[in-house]
Amino acid sequence: MNVDLSRRSFLKLAGAGAAATSLGAMGFGEAEAAVNAHVRPYKLTTTTETRNTCPYCSVACGVIIYSKGDLRKGETADIIHIEGDADHPTNR
Repeated sequence: MNVDLSRRSFLKLAGAGAAATSLGAMGFGEAEAAVNAHVRPYKLTTTTETRNTCPYCSVACGVIIYSKGDLRKGETADIIHIEGDADHPTNR
């Protein structure tokens, strides 16, 4: 299979490929928009983060507590997520 490809046609093909790749990378593709439409928002973005100490044993590991509701506005704060604190000295 011998393909005759001139320098001019090669440069045209390479330029078209680079342009198509650039447009796809900038987000002009329909597939990327369809995927982004089905992505759920991160649930902890609207929460308040509080650092505390775990009360279960005498080790006193650090925890991060995420709650919804603003106590300054008179709302009740409902805890929705608790996770370990990697920056706490005991947890290292």
